[in-house]
Amino acid sequence: MDKVSIVLPTYNGARYLRESIRSCLEQTYPEVELIVVDDCSTDETPDLLRSYAGDPRVKVVRHATNSKLPAALNTGFAHASGSLLTWTSDDNRFTPDAIEKLVSFLETRPSAAFVYSDYWLIDEDGRVERRVQAGPPEHLRSACRIASFLYRREVYRAVGDYDPRMFRIEDYDYWLRVAQRFELAWLPEPLYFYRRHAASLTRSESLESRAYWFDYLHTRYFGPDSSRYRRVLAQFHIAEAFERHLRGDRAGVLRHATRAVRRELSLLRNRGVISICAQALFGPRVTRVVRRALRREYARISPAYLPGVVAVLADLLQIV
Repeated sequence: MDKVSIVLPTYNGARYLRESIRSCLEQTYPEVELIVVDDCSTDETPDLLRSYAGDPRVKVVRHATNSKLPAALNTGFAHASGSLLTWTSDDNRFTPDAIEKLVSFLETRPSAAFVYSDYWLIDEDGRVERRVQAGPPEHLRSACRIASFLYRREVYRAVGDYDPRMFRIEDYDYWLRVAQRFELAWLPEPLYFYRRHAASLTRSESLESRAYWFDYLHTRYFGPDSSRYRRVLAQFHIAEAFERHLRGDRAGVLRHATRAVRRELSLLRNRGVISICAQALFGPRVTRVVRRALRREYARISPAYLPGVVAVLADLLQIV
């Protein structure tokens, strides 16, 4: 039976860390080792990790200085002995059978070197908000939705370490590097809980910064495109608008949707965008009437009028 090494980098993540560790050690797949890399935490993390000193499955490595996530991952994998590798975050967790199903998938697909799955998006209290479909490997060009994954050691030998320069996009950079040399496979089953909260790395970074780095990687791997950054930023704003819709933040929906439309006018023909904006403006009851009207009339709007529509919408909302 192949051993699976799970690397868990942490920095001041005591709030959810025990829950994350437990999800790794309580897997139905028995051959698991956990390498926890404490990136010089100053909270209760060191005390918490000392409670696992007697567990032979757990290795704890502590950095003398805070070296950031890519370096912590590289430290963890340098100490890993498994033939199959993965990593997780200190605020997320696996489903109990995640590793077993990922290993089984690779066993049935010898041509694939890297498998990833769908996942559940949860709030800071662990409540499930929605399922996220990772999508097939060809979708990696347009978005990074990989959170739960497993890959063979040969990938690590060939691709090498995570790039320390790619802080906060180190995972997407790594997946693109893997995709250049190996076959990726998608297991369309949610095997992971990805937590969104105010202190997470994703939430602490601005949309503009995330879009910039996303565009940087696209230019690096797929070639330059002067219009791509505008489109990418529009995509990030639309994603944020839909997330605000799920949270009931009507002002947030309108703010981000309007900013997206200003950068990508074609979004005015997206029924999902129109729907969440209508609900934010008028509420769900009136939205049903708006939807019926849009089905009849919206297809008649000429593209030549779209800039004017955007200007009117922006003036109406007075939020950008």
